[in-house]
Amino acid sequence: MADWKVGLFSCFGDFKLCLFTWCCPCVVTGRMAEAIEMDTCFMGGCKIFIPCYNIWYMKQMRDAIAKKSSIADEGIMGWVSVCCLGLCSIIQETKELGLDPMAKAMGEQTIERV
Repeated sequence: MADWKVGLFSCFGDFKLCLFTWCCPCVVTGRMAEAIEMDTCFMGGCKIFIPCYNIWYMKQMRDAIAKKSSIADEGIMGWVSVCCLGLCSIIQETKELGLDPMAKAMGEQTIERV
């Protein structure tokens, strides 16, 4: 079984992602849900605002990402990371998937020259 690409406490390694996740966790969560085909981006982002359900949803997403990456079951530590270190957990999962949730959110567009 593999390990996570980055540790749970290495969330400050990518400061832009850390700041973006802190300001807009719904966008990052939505992009992850869409990437693992668990939900649409909009619904994945909205579900983190539902009390109690959001913790269960984030744990299900973490388990799906771990299974996709062949990471061993974390047991109770998976719940601890989601409940107590939620933003660090989101960043760790985003790094595991290799996502750049800021690309579309920051309006990365191509400009056509005429």
